[in-house]
Amino acid sequence: MKKSLIALSLAALPVAAFADVTLYGQIKGGVEVSQTKVKVNGVTTKDHTKTEIADFGSRIGFKGHEHVGNNLNAIWKVEQKTSIAGTSSGWGNREAYIGLEGGFGTVRAGKIATQLDDMGTIDPWEYNNNALGLGVFTRTGTKVVSARYDT
Repeated sequence: MKKSLIALSLAALPVAAFADVTLYGQIKGGVEVSQTKVKVNGVTTKDHTKTEIADFGSRIGFKGHEHVGNNLNAIWKVEQKTSIAGTSSGWGNREAYIGLEGGFGTVRAGKIATQLDDMGTIDPWEYNNNALGLGVFTRTGTKVVSARYDT
């Protein structure tokens, strides 16, 4: 009898652990068309047309929290870029952290976002082809593992 209760308890643990999990994300994409024009003997002709599916910041994420007592919650988050154009790679390449939150504030450790993360380029317009704007100039690099305290 005790063995079956232990087995039932162990089987129920994953269900309890995933009780407060949120799946979220966004899909942002479009179609970009660019043309290269060449002037030959004073006559402008179309040389090449390029049409492609472009991703403008699609992402998917999982986040959750577990109440651990005394107004204290354990929190976690894993978020990644997911390009509809098939160019993103890696898991947790946006935010990925664990932490505690309570009356004192929030303490997190892991790959944590900064104010500049969503300002990946100087040009605020959304496009995937660098020839269409200022996409070659970036302000931020990769996220590093860090700790953060918010009051």
